[in-house]
Amino acid sequence: LIKFIPFTITTGFTAGIAVTIIIGQLKDFFGVTYPEGMPTIETAEKLAQELIEADRQDPDGYSLHSTIARLSGDADKAIEWADKALESDPQNAEVLRLKAMALVVKGDVEQAKTVIDEALTYESYGILYYTSIVIENELGNKETVDETISLLEMYGLSVSGRVNDYLLGEITAEQLFTEGSGDVE
Repeated sequence: LIKFIPFTITTGFTAGIAVTIIIGQLKDFFGVTYPEGMPTIETAEKLAQELIEADRQDPDGYSLHSTIARLSGDADKAIEWADKALESDPQNAEVLRLKAMALVVKGDVEQAKTVIDEALTYESYGILYYTSIVIENELGNKETVDETISLLEMYGLSVSGRVNDYLLGEITAEQLFTEGSGDVE
């Protein structure tokens, strides 16, 4: 029966369940309390704030706020939170990737390319390349997209289902970065 359900539906549903479980468990781990029935987004925001208050130099709380803002469609706020995370760790490739995704949502794809290229100078792993593929495609750099896909395949990686959906024109870059899992995986 599962083979008849599209991959993106299965992945989005699974990711949603994972986030719900994680948020439900992390509150206990960090000793955070909140009223019963509080919406997940508010719970995640509270958890992000608790992370920041626990250690203002740790980029994780700022990164979580950035992700929440991007998923809520507030690209400017997502960029602002990513910049705060980068103040404590300017070479954090994952935070740079979060900022690049928010810049794409905002429509500033040229700046997103600058940011993702910087991230790739610090780290080199699949999810950075998936994000780079989307940005290069948005800029119309088909040759670079094909070269990056070939590079990934050389290392035994294939383009993720959501990026493939994007490349096939089934979803836009904005949808890729704001709907479902809100990410390239």
